Amino acid sequence: MPSRFDLLGDRSFRLVFVGRTASALGDSMLPVALAFGVLADGGRAIDLAYVFGAQEVAALLLYLLGGVAGDRYSRKLVMISADSVRAVSQLILGVLLIKGHAPIAALAACTAIQGLAGGFFTPAADSLVPSLVEPKRLQEANVLQGLGSNVASILGPALAGILVALAGGGWAIIVDAGSFAVNAAMLGFVRVRAVARPGTGQEAGVFRQLRDGWSTFISMRWYVTLVGCFAGFNFFMGVFLTLGPVVAQHSLGGVKAWAAMMTAGAVGSVIGGLALMKFVPRHPLRTGRLLGLPFALMLVLVALALPIVALCAYSAVACTCLLLSGTLSFSSIQRAVPENVLSRVLSYDYFFSFLTLPLGYVAAGLLGSAASPRIVLAGAGAGFVAFTVLGALAPPIWRFTLPEEEPAPMAHPATLEAGQ
Repeated sequence: MPSRFDLLGDRSFRLVFVGRTASALGDSMLPVALAFGVLADGGRAIDLAYVFGAQEVAALLLYLLGGVAGDRYSRKLVMISADSVRAVSQLILGVLLIKGHAPIAALAACTAIQGLAGGFFTPAADSLVPSLVEPKRLQEANVLQGLGSNVASILGPALAGILVALAGGGWAIIVDAGSFAVNAAMLGFVRVRAVARPGTGQEAGVFRQLRDGWSTFISMRWYVTLVGCFAGFNFFMGVFLTLGPVVAQHSLGGVKAWAAMMTAGAVGSVIGGLALMKFVPRHPLRTGRLLGLPFALMLVLVALALPIVALCAYSAVACTCLLLSGTLSFSSIQRAVPENVLSRVLSYDYFFSFLTLPLGYVAAGLLGSAASPRIVLAGAGAGFVAFTVLGALAPPIWRFTLPEEEPAPMAHPATLEAGQ
């Protein structure tokens, strides 16, 4: 067990781990606080779709530029700037909910600002870990970060549920704002290994860098197929995050039941992640897709309104599988993509992967308002299961194996930036 945590002995990785865990605590509170805060203020399923969807659409607009920024400038400074903006936007959002009767347009504007900053933060953040640890330890580092996030998720939904019940969702979102400030402060003390950057002059132009990232992305057939799998996953996740709270409100006991399910899932994933931290299958993408099946089935079980004890137990298993699925996929990407183009390639991944999330929100809002939310959620779960199986069977995913050697950087005149 101690060997599973020895990466935390590295000061820079430890600071990143602490900061991301603090941010994850706030983030895990946000869906519960925002969803039930809007519902308590008289909102409907379609209002949730607008508020959640605004954040995702805004992020989509800046993912590609965020990828260029992450490869062109210091990833650490990009992350600090983005988190400072997110802290302010969450603070305003929390105040609006505390005051009450806030227009949906105002709430959506705050989440949109959150998304714009996230479009810069995410490609840089997910490209930072390869600059902190050795390639062979990437999976351990990703699992540790996932475990930190899930420990935070154990506390987050429960804390959000208590704050929503006692004081309202706005106070939970105020805590989320503080978590972004903590993450920005931690990043200020991180020392990152210098990365070869794209050359200067004409080659450093934004469009040239976007084109280089696109060329690298489409040259990997397995990655393009994997992004298609991510896009389908996010569509169904949008349906789940919109209609799940609605079903919980009317059929499962409200915010406490929903928070209990999320907490149980986080507990299960922590235990399972520790047990399988060094599990590296020969075909990681195939295995990862199949590990997504239990979570896909969870939509059907929630729609059936099973007893909350049964749903909590199943959530623990499903979220363990989901953690391993995501870790296997993401570690494979980090090892197979050249590091000096990683932010840009990831930005194309995020753009196409998350393009479907707001579509899922809107589809769920419209269908959930026109028909029974439980029927819509059950149908989405059945489609989710079928899509997951098809993704695992796709030839580029089925045949993928990890490269024996780490990828060489893209052919650019290298300039090293110290003190990132």
